[in-house]
Amino acid sequence: MSRPFGERKAICRAVSCILTQLCLKYSEEDGEKRKTRFHAAEMPLISIEDYIERIALYSSCSESCFILALVYIDRIIHVNEDFELCFLNIHRLLITSVLLAAKFHDDDSLGNSFFAEVGGISCLEMNVLEIEFLYLLNFTLRVSSTDFQRYKEELKNHGKYSLCCGKLSKKA
Repeated sequence: MSRPFGERKAICRAVSCILTQLCLKYSEEDGEKRKTRFHAAEMPLISIEDYIERIALYSSCSESCFILALVYIDRIIHVNEDFELCFLNIHRLLITSVLLAAKFHDDDSLGNSFFAEVGGISCLEMNVLEIEFLYLLNFTLRVSSTDFQRYKEELKNHGKYSLCCGKLSKKA
């Protein structure tokens, strides 16, 4: 699979690394996990990193969409205390967050059917996930420029200094 280029590659890799770490963190915690519409019946065969690279490769999403996608997922976790990321729900959360980020931010966003195909789900499921995601966010898609810049800098620093992404700073 071809990789996204430049700074977008660095952002994508840092986002995938952070989401993987969050999934690992939540999987280690005890307690009953609440199933959501985002849960897959079984573990997806594609890694988070490969999945986000697939989205970047086939979509025309800007680097900003991947930053916003992380902001949105982070908001869902903080606003919905019983919501936990895991390897069964992260792929659907990711494709939905990038879809909404593209619709909200990019001038030329592709439709739900396109994102559904890239994400490996049906268009009907994409539509349902989009609505569910918006409700989980209380329809709050706007991100202040201060918050956006903070997330962007944290992602860049994560790529440069984190052990999981340390190799990134040499290539980006």
